[in-house]
Amino acid sequence: MQRVCLGTPAVFVTIAILLAGCGKAKPTGAVAATVISNKLVAITAAGEPVTAEQLDSWYAEPPAGENAADIYEQAFAALSGDSGSPTFLAKNQNAIGLLIQAADRKACRYPIDLKNAFATRLPHLQQVKSSAQLLSIAADDAVTKGRADTAIRMTEANVSLARSLQDEPILISRLVASASLALAVQPIEQLLSHGPLTDDQLAELQQAFRDANGLVSYRSAFVGERTMMIAAFQATREQSKAMNADSETNTFDIDAYKKTDTYNADFNFTLDAANSLIAYADKEFPAALEFKAEKPDSKYVISQMVVPPMQNILVRPAETSARLRLVQTALAIERYRLAHADALPAGLSDLTPRLLPGNDGLDPFDGKPLRYKKLSNGYLLYSIGRDRKDDGGKRQTTNKNGTSGDITFTVTR
Repeated sequence: MQRVCLGTPAVFVTIAILLAGCGKAKPTGAVAATVISNKLVAITAAGEPVTAEQLDSWYAEPPAGENAADIYEQAFAALSGDSGSPTFLAKNQNAIGLLIQAADRKACRYPIDLKNAFATRLPHLQQVKSSAQLLSIAADDAVTKGRADTAIRMTEANVSLARSLQDEPILISRLVASASLALAVQPIEQLLSHGPLTDDQLAELQQAFRDANGLVSYRSAFVGERTMMIAAFQATREQSKAMNADSETNTFDIDAYKKTDTYNADFNFTLDAANSLIAYADKEFPAALEFKAEKPDSKYVISQMVVPPMQNILVRPAETSARLRLVQTALAIERYRLAHADALPAGLSDLTPRLLPGNDGLDPFDGKPLRYKKLSNGYLLYSIGRDRKDDGGKRQTTNKNGTSGDITFTVTR
């Protein structure tokens, strides 16, 4: 924080700023404007963006010839038909070949213009979703036909597809990446149930999913969302109207709002909420799940729109982490079985540290070991999931009352 040295009145400004940082006062007017300015300076000093132009530069462009998006765009153009069609897989063999080719490139930046802030178009996200469905269907088909190597190749391509969004600093992009990764995990249950793989195959899959651990962190997405929030407060009347074009009334006048004390208080509140969310995103699970977004004042027009959705957003990366840890643990169990005449481990502690290093065997929702149950014909692994309640391995469901149940992984062999 910069020291204010402008005479006696400035001392009170400094005290107000310090109190605001400690949550002991809610600055308004010129004091709030100074607090906001200092916070934006601090964000910039940390090397993070505060403008849409800076955000666009922050999303790095890979060197020429190394951008996977160049090939993914070709694959997307080759996509044909609906994923629910029985001919979807047969019609998209060319797209599959391109998706596998793109997976060889480790860096990716899709051709989007983040300088447009909240008006940024993201047409590639639907194509990523369709491609993830295609690769998941292809993996399932390969399992059914007993082609384990093909199923593994499709799964690795699907993991790489999800990772293509890893550096895109937009929340919806990270959510699509998490959904794509879930589609990559699904066929592995059937693959492991269908028959034993070799240790090399299991180790290869473990490495593929380990490489996806970067998808667990939503930090860059939250940094991008904070930049979008800043852009919303600093928007012109025309930009604000464009942002609210889908609202029923679209009568909000940002220029008039900027002239009120409420505007600065609202801006400051939103910055604090975004900064707090980013700080919690840096924590390990389950500590990150303790984030609580303060309820915004009813007069805070913009905070009322952007802060409440923050409340449970860290559940999503926790679910991604749970799925990755479940599949990693299942692969470790299968490697153990190969080395012990098909005998299952007595507990997950038998797998560590050689087959299951680090936190891979812990449930991100409570920090305890993932639940492991031997079945008459295999085993069940599960995480307690977002309700943070052990439902005994009952598969997670979502209805009008919310989400309940556990995130499960079952091998029946």
